[in-house]
Amino acid sequence: MRARRNRTVKGTAQVSPISPIICNMVLDGLEGTLLEKYHKTKRQGKAYFPKVHFVRYANDFIVTGESKELLEEGVLPIIRDILRERGLELVEDKTIITLVFERLDYDIWKSLWHWCKRRHPKKSHKWIAQKYFHQ
Repeated sequence: MRARRNRTVKGTAQVSPISPIICNMVLDGLEGTLLEKYHKTKRQGKAYFPKVHFVRYANDFIVTGESKELLEEGVLPIIRDILRERGLELVEDKTIITLVFERLDYDIWKSLWHWCKRRHPKKSHKWIAQKYFHQ
């Protein structure tokens, strides 16, 4: 089987070894800016942590936050501004704001369902659902 290569007209190919290096150069400063804005503070006399976390890996990054609104209204504009300063923009089809736990719940349920089917191979789907998933 031969690998097929598509010619890159603009930008750097994602599989290029230089891609993560360029990504890290571009993202320098983003983490600091987020930490500057979203750090431990006090609200109504109590410690408050905005729970914004930035993780970069290879040629990509993830930002997590305590709410979808915080990410859409607070964090996303900061990311867009920093990228715009560097002559770049986010690819909207690859920019996803979602609740992590919705996906995690689904993955756990799916794993549990497969375990149940292996544990009771001769039982029907209805029987498994009633035994494990209904109260």
